[in-house]
Amino acid sequence: MRVAIYARYSTDKQKPVSIVVQNENNRAFIAKQGWTEVAAYADEAITGAVIALRPGMKALLAAVERGEVDLVLADELDRLSRSQSQTPMIYERLLFLGVRLYTIAEGDITRLHVGLKGTMNAEQLAATSRKTRDAIAKRFRDGQNPGGLAYGYGLDFVADARGD
Repeated sequence: MRVAIYARYSTDKQKPVSIVVQNENNRAFIAKQGWTEVAAYADEAITGAVIALRPGMKALLAAVERGEVDLVLADELDRLSRSQSQTPMIYERLLFLGVRLYTIAEGDITRLHVGLKGTMNAEQLAATSRKTRDAIAKRFRDGQNPGGLAYGYGLDFVADARGD
């Protein structure tokens, strides 16, 4: 069984070690199953909502199209996508090409997983978006900078006479 692994984390507020941990989990699972890893793909600090912005996912799908992969493995379905339209698109493309989709969390992915988990993942993305928007609006109402540092600027901490 030729297996390609895929790992992703969403924002630059997360750590690259997330990819390392996902890959370690995937490789341990592959070894336990007696499968063979043929490639590893990853997208760092990129949302799971838009495939076009994810070079790792595009490279994975290209390898699948070339017939280099029998199974795609990820930690969870939401690592592949959180989009309610793109999760089924990925699944259907793999299915058409005879490639299985498998996650450590859910097992062999079926249309039922895609429908239910895909909807749940899309709802989680919408909830995260709402929470982020609400937090930014609150920072603005409180007179704080809602957008972080401007490009090219850094923080310069200077102590006052009291050392604060």
